[in-house]
Amino acid sequence: MSISFQESDGGSNRSKVNVKDLEEGKEISVMVPRNEPDADRRAVSGELESGKYNEHEFEVHDNMSALIIEVSPDLAVDIELNLKKGDVPNPSKNVYDYNVTLSVGELSPGVRVRVDNSSNSTGPSYSYEYLLVNEDLNWTAAGTYFALVRPKEPKNHSFTEEQLRKIPYNFSVITCSCWYYDEKTEVWSTEGVKVIY
Repeated sequence: MSISFQESDGGSNRSKVNVKDLEEGKEISVMVPRNEPDADRRAVSGELESGKYNEHEFEVHDNMSALIIEVSPDLAVDIELNLKKGDVPNPSKNVYDYNVTLSVGELSPGVRVRVDNSSNSTGPSYSYEYLLVNEDLNWTAAGTYFALVRPKEPKNHSFTEEQLRKIPYNFSVITCSCWYYDEKTEVWSTEGVKVIY
């Protein structure tokens, strides 16, 4: 795909727009639709048990990557996610790089919720996505990550004790990045571009 940005003076004159060092608030947004399922997405299935953390480990190979962590429980329960690069998080001692609640109700920054009401399921399925952009990862994303996930005790729910005892879920991570070809230096660059929702 090739994209070039040009500014018009209102007539037939056009000049190229440099995407490097754009002022904050004057960024250019380009939406690139994502089709499901994603290539490179490796979902791990498991069961969430009340009060217990499930551990996931994954590798990121490119420093320029942004991460999308997706947790898809079979019930619409809030999920606690703790993430640490290089070592297993220890939430009881506040040792983690990122801690977020994935919820249908109040959304945290970087969290998106998708609901699938397709006719072939017994009820809606929920998918929580947590986006860590390049700035969040200090443009040094490469490394081994450890994630701990557990369900939070529902406050108002119509679930039975049996349903909450073991909740089937999927966990997956997508790495993505945004690059452009710098014609002056003749190299692919990430300068001035970033992944956002």
